[in-house]
Amino acid sequence: MYAEGRGVPEELEVAVHWFEQAARQNLVEGQFYLCLSYALGRGVARDRVTAYAWCRTAEKRGSQDAKESLVEISKLMRRREIKKAEQLAASIAESLGARPPVLLDTPSSARGENHPDSPS
Repeated sequence: MYAEGRGVPEELEVAVHWFEQAARQNLVEGQFYLCLSYALGRGVARDRVTAYAWCRTAEKRGSQDAKESLVEISKLMRRREIKKAEQLAASIAESLGARPPVLLDTPSSARGENHPDSPS
């Protein structure tokens, strides 16, 4: 919503705040969008280590998008950065504890599929 300005002004910093709130509640989509925010520097300073850590967190919880992004982010990093990112990911996993991940099953109508304005 805030990331794209849907119904509210586009406020990337606010979007990142909500992505982080969702990520810390073990919502996989929040973890992935937080990864993208750090990877692209949208709403936060670009930080590949943090981006990698959140992508790894989402990937370990079943996100295929995060798995693909992790490959791309890692291509831009040095070994020592990846090692630091893996340590951060382990710390994040520990802070999430044994809570099961939450995957949203977004209905096709919410994704814009089958919408009259969607390309067929």
